[in-house]
Amino acid sequence: FSSPGSSFRPFDLWRLARSIGAVEAGHVDMVETVVINDAAARVSALQGGSVHIVNGIDYKIAPLLKKDSRAYLVVTEGKQHFSLPMDATKEPFTNADVVLALKHAIDREQMVKLLMAGYGRVGNDHPIAASDPSFNPNIAQRTYDPDKARFHLKRAGKSGLTLELHTAPVAFEQAVNTVELFAQSAKPAGITISVKREPDDGYWSDVWMKKPWVASFWAGRPSASMMFASVYASGAPWNETLWKNDDFDRKLIESRSLRDPAKRREVYFELQQMIHDDCPTVIPAFASWIDAARQEVKGFVPNPNFLLSDHRVAERVWLAT
Repeated sequence: FSSPGSSFRPFDLWRLARSIGAVEAGHVDMVETVVINDAAARVSALQGGSVHIVNGIDYKIAPLLKKDSRAYLVVTEGKQHFSLPMDATKEPFTNADVVLALKHAIDREQMVKLLMAGYGRVGNDHPIAASDPSFNPNIAQRTYDPDKARFHLKRAGKSGLTLELHTAPVAFEQAVNTVELFAQSAKPAGITISVKREPDDGYWSDVWMKKPWVASFWAGRPSASMMFASVYASGAPWNETLWKNDDFDRKLIESRSLRDPAKRREVYFELQQMIHDDCPTVIPAFASWIDAARQEVKGFVPNPNFLLSDHRVAERVWLAT
C-alpha cells in the first residue's frame, strides 16, 4: 500500500492505482499485489515490513504470529468447509447405515482442536455455516460415537469395514493429517481406513470425483440456495457425491418461487436436514480464514463471505501515519 509519506514497491507484478472520482475509490493511492507461494515466506515478509497484509496463514503459524507485536490476525468465521464425499453410486456407500457409521466414527472436536488450532468450528454434515442467515440451528450435532458406528455397521450386516480414503495436501490445509486422524478414531468402531496420499498435481482432475472416497473443500457460496444448487442438486456438475434425491431437487426448485423470506428459510432448513440425514458426505469442520496485517494497517475487518474482507480489503483499509 502507498499513502502520503510511505511507499513500498517490492516487485512490479500487479499494481492498481486509484481512479480519481471513482465511487468507493478507497483510502490508499496505490495497491501492489505480490505472489509468495510459501506460507512461511509470506509471514516473514509481513514481519520484516516488506508487505502490509498477507492471507493464508497456516494453522500452526497463527498462534505464534498472534503474539507478534508487529502484526495482528484477522480471523473470519465464514463459510469455508472441509468435506469427505463418498460416491453414492458405489458400494458400500449405497448403504445408508455404512455412511452413518462413518459419520459417527470421526472425532470432529479433536480435528478442530489439534489440527486447526481452534481456528474453526465443528461441522455437522451439511454445508451451511452458522454465520449464514439460513443456518438451521435445530439439527442435532453429530458426535464421535464408536458404539453408534458399530450399531450402524451391524445394521448394514457388517462386523467390520475396510476402506480407502484418497487425499492430498492440496485438498485442504491439514487434509492428510485429517484423514490419518479419522483412521485412528475409526478403529474402535471396527473400521479400517487406508490413507491413500495422492500427489497435488492432478488431484482435482484425476482423483476428485473419480475415486470412491476423497477429501475436498468448499469456500461456500453467498447464499444457501447457490450452495445447494452447485453441489447437491441432481446433475449439478460439482455434485461430488453423485447424490440424487428427488424430494431435495423439488424443494430446492420450489424455494426459488417463494417471496416470503421466512417461508424460504423454512425450506432451507429442510434441505439442510436432508443433506445431514441422507447425503453420503462427512463435513467434519468449518474452517476460519486467517489473514494478517501489520499494526499500521487500519480498517481491516472480516467479512463472512470470504477472506481478505471478501476480497475488498484494498478499498477498505488505510495506513496510520
